[in-house]
Amino acid sequence: MRVQIQYNELRPLIKEGYEKVYDAMSRLLAPEEMIFAKWEAGFGGILQWTLPNDYVWRNFTQGDVYDKQAVIDEFMRLKEIGEKKLGTNERLKQAVYSIPSEASVYYAVTPDGKYHVMLTAWGYSFPNKPPVNDITWFLPPGAQDTTIRFIEEGQPMVNLAFDIHRNGVVLHHQTDEKGEKYFGKLTPGSELYIEVPSMSRRLTLSVVAGQTVYTFDLTTAKPAVPPVIPVTPVEEPPQPPTEDEPEEMICGDRTIKVQFIGSDGKPIAGRTVTLTQGGLMLTETATDDNGCIFLYGNDFANGVPVRTQIADAPGLPRYCEADFTIDLDENDYALIYYERRKKIAWWMILIFIVGILLAAINIWGAVETDIN
Repeated sequence: MRVQIQYNELRPLIKEGYEKVYDAMSRLLAPEEMIFAKWEAGFGGILQWTLPNDYVWRNFTQGDVYDKQAVIDEFMRLKEIGEKKLGTNERLKQAVYSIPSEASVYYAVTPDGKYHVMLTAWGYSFPNKPPVNDITWFLPPGAQDTTIRFIEEGQPMVNLAFDIHRNGVVLHHQTDEKGEKYFGKLTPGSELYIEVPSMSRRLTLSVVAGQTVYTFDLTTAKPAVPPVIPVTPVEEPPQPPTEDEPEEMICGDRTIKVQFIGSDGKPIAGRTVTLTQGGLMLTETATDDNGCIFLYGNDFANGVPVRTQIADAPGLPRYCEADFTIDLDENDYALIYYERRKKIAWWMILIFIVGILLAAINIWGAVETDIN
């Protein structure tokens, strides 16, 4: 996945050179501590950051309370480790861990159930806006501490391994010496789907307002042992050998996903988008609820800037035109837009200049009169 932003929509914070700093951090930090996406300067004034294709990435602002807490904990843990390894240049350390907004943070859940965090647009801020040095967020109203407890025959189940299924991934957890696991603050109405593999039990935790501890009793009645009934084996007739049929391969057309995200991290949904390449309009479409459009790869040339224009709409933010490039080996893109600033009409500037000139003439006339 690639995240792209126009260079004129960002203000650089690093003076030492981004490639030099990225290479230095790659040598100093272990691979699991390297949360900085690879920086590249693209065509047409584009800056882009590449996220590994090993995982499915989600934007931090689109996560729920559970995911955000996990991402913040992992980010702060790795930031503390990284700052100790990056030397004594406090200004540089603060710059590399700075981002324009929380929309620059992406996360994925690895197959082993761990959260992986990556920063895009690191070392930059939006013009006229201070950079974000730490991921900050506010809990929804009513969020409350949530703890689950497992017991069996009245006793806590210590070090019990259990899983939580979320968004198609499995998160591995284990209870403490009290048979408990604290999940931070969750909002009433939230649900967690729990599985205890060792006991083949599946449970659902539904958060209720005012309740902070949820106890699951996994005591099971011992089943009676049924009598053993001898079974006479039945011989099956031999099957004739079958030839392996060749596997049929079906290949579909290339589909490119492009997501439009505002500087606040929210998808730019329900807006008309025009795409041109080489001066020719190739398509006009509308973003869906997630701010996404889907393109046919055969309609676009690889490596040639694609100009995007989000049509203005009454009462909604206005955005400048922006370019991005499509690569042969990448089908997933995210474009972050900074809101267009209102322009001052030329006639207002002319009136302002004329006013200054008239004032200067009047002042000079008064000075000349005093001299005479």
